[in-house]
Amino acid sequence: MKIKTPASVLLFTAILFVAAQLSFAQGTDNQPRLAADPRAYSFAESFDGENWRSLIELAYWCSGDSGWESAADKINPAVNELSDLVAAMDDREKGEAVLQFMHEHFLSVYHVQQSSLDTLLSSGRFNCVSSAVLYTILGTAVGLEVAGVNTIDHAFCSVKAGDEHIDVETTNPYGFDPGKKNEFQDGFGKTTGFSYVPPANYRDRSFINVLTLFSLILQNRIADAESEDRYVDAVGIAVDRWVLLGGGPGAVYEDVIIRMLNYGTLLSRAGREEDALAWAYKGVLAYGEHPKWNDFIDGVANNLLLKLVRRGQLEEARERLDSLKLRLTADAVQSLELMVCDAELLAALDEVMTGGADSDFLEVLNRIRLDEVISAGRLQEVELNWRLHRIRLIAESEGWAAANNAAEEAISEMGRLPQQESARRIYYSNQKAVLYNAAADAFNSRLYDEARTLTEQAMLEFPGDTDFQSLLSTIERALSGN
Repeated sequence: MKIKTPASVLLFTAILFVAAQLSFAQGTDNQPRLAADPRAYSFAESFDGENWRSLIELAYWCSGDSGWESAADKINPAVNELSDLVAAMDDREKGEAVLQFMHEHFLSVYHVQQSSLDTLLSSGRFNCVSSAVLYTILGTAVGLEVAGVNTIDHAFCSVKAGDEHIDVETTNPYGFDPGKKNEFQDGFGKTTGFSYVPPANYRDRSFINVLTLFSLILQNRIADAESEDRYVDAVGIAVDRWVLLGGGPGAVYEDVIIRMLNYGTLLSRAGREEDALAWAYKGVLAYGEHPKWNDFIDGVANNLLLKLVRRGQLEEARERLDSLKLRLTADAVQSLELMVCDAELLAALDEVMTGGADSDFLEVLNRIRLDEVISAGRLQEVELNWRLHRIRLIAESEGWAAANNAAEEAISEMGRLPQQESARRIYYSNQKAVLYNAAADAFNSRLYDEARTLTEQAMLEFPGDTDFQSLLSTIERALSGN
């Protein structure tokens, strides 16, 4: 069988072992339990690996099954028969006899997903893990020293015979010392889909003790649970496996954290960001700080605040960000401050553009400018939009001249930005056209004195303008009768 590696979301390396203080009853509210089954501690502290009945108990517990005592009673006659069979054999002969006996009496159909010892005993269906577990039980019962061998996606056994460690590919009846048997080579790959990894390929295989071998049942259960979206179950099983194998730092601990993160990710993807954050805090309290927890919390906080911003709930977003800052990384705080501040700024701009008070907009603008979160360019862009809007309102209510003056004021305060220069030119031209047309209309109506007065007043506003100078000359000629 392929040893299943549960899908990863994040990887972790640190540890704080406080799970023993938690209650095993956790998990009843449909949240994952963070405390291990007490039996995991018992197995880890005082497991008797030389007692075959204890091995059955361990295998049943790893499988999540009950009734190990009944199973041991049922196996007992087979153990007695096997013991009589191998009584006169040396360890090498015993090792091969156990494999053949197991295939003749227990194993019938290879099934890649079947890791449970209970299912093996009741149906004969097996895979590499369950067959290796049963071989370890039977081998131990007849006095053999059995260990596990683990490859990247497969497991089998090793038997010590004198100074020799002999491989036992338990899924195949010809699997004892398999490298020397053509029958094994012909059938193994067809049955299991795997390739035998011989001892010479030591980089691709490793010896594992009985607890680690049996814990592969738990590992496969974790993978099965997550493949079926049972993330709640996966966390508890991962915790059990970690405690069973000693509760220390390393890959098994990292797997616990990954399972916890997968559950938290499930909450976040369901739109339950607050629950995901609460779960993360609970996980940190139980199993210690880790940089990857920070990554997770940063990501969930981003999703939560983005949701609030998109809903226009800016006060709630600001309050939640302030409450989260002590749990966020510095980079996340900076990024989320930028997001919330920009949303506040745009909301203030939208408010003033739809009739709100200039003073309210300026209060927000100045506060955010003092915070130095948003870039000067972005602040300038928003302020420019406000000023152009304000100039348009002045033009509508007070006329082109007042708008032109407001544009000049904006230029003096913000500099000669292209947009303001363009606005000033438009309002300048519009105001000039209004004054020129008024004087021209009076002239065309032969109201020359009025036309001259209007033109002279316009020249005070537009000194040196050649168009008004030319118009005034025309008016003067008309007045003089030329």
